[in-house]
Amino acid sequence: MMYRVLLSVVSFVSLLVLLLILNIASPSSVGPFGILIVFVLIYLSSLGAVTFLIFFGSKISAVLSKIFVFKKPITPMSFRHSYYFGSMISAAPVILVGLGSVGAVGGYELLLVLIFLVVGCFYVSKRIY
Repeated sequence: MMYRVLLSVVSFVSLLVLLLILNIASPSSVGPFGILIVFVLIYLSSLGAVTFLIFFGSKISAVLSKIFVFKKPITPMSFRHSYYFGSMISAAPVILVGLGSVGAVGGYELLLVLIFLVVGCFYVSKRIY
């Protein structure tokens, strides 16, 4: 329970700081360290959103499976497992923003990011189950 509160607070604060930095500063004025902070804040804010989306999506699918499936309903994913998958999936926006900053976002690069996510989620699923 404490991890849920901590993750939601960290995600909310990082989103507020990210919005503040994006409205106040330009990339040329913040320098390399400021750009690194922006990437970290993007990761933290997307980590909270994706983790809670996976967690509540798992809860909803478990409830729906109890209604429609009679033999063996789906068990909901724990918050820890949702966090593991969320930490993997949350890297995608950071990678895409990084690729976009050098002007290299095309179909091939999106396919590579998708393959990275599939392999990462496969690895996470094999490690936790």
